[in-house]
Amino acid sequence: MRAAQLYGLTSPLLTKGDGSKMGKTESGAIWLSAERTSPYKFYQYWINVADDDAGGCLRMLTELPLEKIDQLDQSRQEEPQNRESQRALAEHLTLLVHGREGLSSATRASEILFGAEIADLDDEQLLDVFSDVPSHEVGADQLGGGNLLLVDVLVETGLCQSKGDARRSIEQGGVYINNRRVEGVGRVLSPDDMASDSVIVVRRGKKKYALLKLTG
Repeated sequence: MRAAQLYGLTSPLLTKGDGSKMGKTESGAIWLSAERTSPYKFYQYWINVADDDAGGCLRMLTELPLEKIDQLDQSRQEEPQNRESQRALAEHLTLLVHGREGLSSATRASEILFGAEIADLDDEQLLDVFSDVPSHEVGADQLGGGNLLLVDVLVETGLCQSKGDARRSIEQGGVYINNRRVEGVGRVLSPDDMASDSVIVVRRGKKKYALLKLTG
C-alpha cells in the first residue's frame, strides 16, 4: 500500500497420510512441554508414526542428511517391520526436545514393554508407561504381613480366571514380577518387590499387565 518492500516466509503444513494436519486442533496432538506430554509418550508418538508419514517427518523435522533419510526410506520399503525410520525420528526429536536424559528415560521405559527388567524408574514414570493398565490397590500392612500370595493377586487383578489357572501359569513360567520370572506357586509378595515407591508390576505372558498400587 505504501510502496514498501515486504518479504514473507512460509512453510507447508505437516500432514498425515490421510491429508489431515498434525496440530493441536487434531486428535492425538503432542506438546513440547514434558508436563503435558512426557518424554516417554513423546517418543512413543513418533515410534508409532505411519510408514507413509515417516519420510516426510524426517525431512521436515530433523537435520539428518538427505542421503541418510533416503537409506531409511529404502529400509522402510524392504523391511518395514524394523521401523528404522520411526526409531530414528523418535530418537532425534526426543533428543532435540527433551535432551539426552529425556531420551534415555524414554527408551528405557519403552524397553520395559518388551520385557526389560524394571529398574530405576519412579512412580510417575511407571504410571505413565502403564497408563492403560488396570490397577489394584493393596495396603502397606497387607504387603508387609507376609500373607499376600501371588496366586491370589493374579486372580484379584484379573490376570488369571481362577487360582488353578494362576498356579498353572506360574508353574509354566508365564508369570513375572517387575518383568522378572517367578518360580514357585507359593510365592508371597513383600515390600522387596516394589518397582518404585508405591508400584509393583505384575505380568502374565508377554503383554498382560496389572499394577499393584500401595496405599496407606
